[in-house]
Amino acid sequence: TNSIFPPTDGINDFVDIGNKASLSPTINQPITFETWINPTNANNGMIASKYFNMDAGNSNFFIALANGKIQLTANGTNVLYSNTTVAASTWTHLAI
Repeated sequence: TNSIFPPTDGINDFVDIGNKASLSPTINQPITFETWINPTNANNGMIASKYFNMDAGNSNFFIALANGKIQLTANGTNVLYSNTTVAASTWTHLAI
């Protein structure tokens, strides 16, 4: 397959996509985020973020695991949680 990302071993890997304005969702500029995850611990963990030092006032969004549920915020204060849970050691497809 063709990929713009280098191969990973799935342990503590990440892709830095920079700080492009086009990757900052807003009401007028929505984005779609899609990935597969296979967490070893479904209780917590960051999946994707455009957060600066965990400062909500200087940040855009994050997608994380919290108590087995997907957690999403687009402004740091209004947090949404999924209705379904994510199991540990199981591949799960996310599309947000």
